[in-house]
Amino acid sequence: MTETGNERFIECRLNAQGSGEVTLLEAVRRQQHGRTVMEVFLKSGPPVETIRPGANWDIASLRSVAGAPVILASAPEGCGPLPLSVGGETFEIAGAPAQTALFEGLDTGYAERNGESAAVVLDWLAYHVRTQKMQAALILDRAPPE
Repeated sequence: MTETGNERFIECRLNAQGSGEVTLLEAVRRQQHGRTVMEVFLKSGPPVETIRPGANWDIASLRSVAGAPVILASAPEGCGPLPLSVGGETFEIAGAPAQTALFEGLDTGYAERNGESAAVVLDWLAYHVRTQKMQAALILDRAPPE
């Protein structure tokens, strides 16, 4: 994390892990109404019908975005990691805690960076600060890690 006056830059990396043909990109955990809720993001490939949760976990929603499964599961609070079977591979998913407080109360923009230069990203940020009064931005950099 880098802070300069009122400006703050936080870099987070996905906690990707793979097994066989299945890649788990990230999982985010939060507490809601006395339950543990986990949102799981997979790389495109495995059919959603091959996804099964373990004991005590329920699938609240299961969808595919551009062929990549997104799973919303829940369990009674304190249930532990999410055991998940995907395409014959098994994962025990603890999930990263949700970090919603970072953007709470702020007018926040979201963008995906697909190889654009830092100058282009800065122009985009400046434009939206000026015209939309944007106070924070969440940018997903799709470039491979260095």
